[in-house]
Amino acid sequence: GGARFLRQVPPRRAEESLTDHRAPGVSLMSGLRVVLDTNVLLSLRVFAGTARGRESEFAPLRQRMDSGAFLVLGNPGCFAEFRRVLGYPEFGLAPDVQQKIYDEHLGIVHLVPPGLGDGNPLPICRDPDAQQFLELARDGGAHYLVTADKALLHLARHRLLRGMFGIVTPERFGSWSA
Repeated sequence: GGARFLRQVPPRRAEESLTDHRAPGVSLMSGLRVVLDTNVLLSLRVFAGTARGRESEFAPLRQRMDSGAFLVLGNPGCFAEFRRVLGYPEFGLAPDVQQKIYDEHLGIVHLVPPGLGDGNPLPICRDPDAQQFLELARDGGAHYLVTADKALLHLARHRLLRGMFGIVTPERFGSWSA
């Protein structure tokens, strides 16, 4: 049950320019749309917060995310993957803790319904599991896909993504919003 928390993603306004948000040193604005891949979500939700009782270098980014400094986009496929990965035994998270983390995430995420995007072509990622994040970024009108996945980062300068969204590391994204 956490679906009751989801909010529909608001339409991206035509006057929102990707270049307004890409320059280093620009502070984040409330209209900034961001896709966080599963590993980044784990870093922010499991290792940067109170679920494990420790702070990390990503704690300030998590605080900005939870305060609504930017819109976090999601879709059913990405939610399912996050939920599945929370249950991995190596994280040692009890079922009630997994549910709490999942519900906290659903409480701030904006749902991108299937078929919302314009269908612009995307590059094919070498990691088939990561393709869904490219699709979510396109379909949700994201400004950034935040990832540490080498296969996704390799596509950052791909011609098909030019003018659509940027692909950046969490460290780089966090430094722009500090």
